[in-house]
Amino acid sequence: MLHNFFTSGGILSKTLQTYEPRPEQQEMADAIDKALRAERHLIVEAGTGVGKSLAYLVPYV
Repeated sequence: MLHNFFTSGGILSKTLQTYEPRPEQQEMADAIDKALRAERHLIVEAGTGVGKSLAYLVPYV
């Protein structure tokens, strides 16, 4: 389901003109989604430009 948000033709690219798909952002969102579903803690380290804010928020949708 999350791939619908982060792909080049996905929801974010259709909504945000300046959105650029980033594989790291997808990977991070997937890990967060998995941790939330398993009710587990997760620590994520990611560099500048990965898109952490959206990767943290989208799995809650």
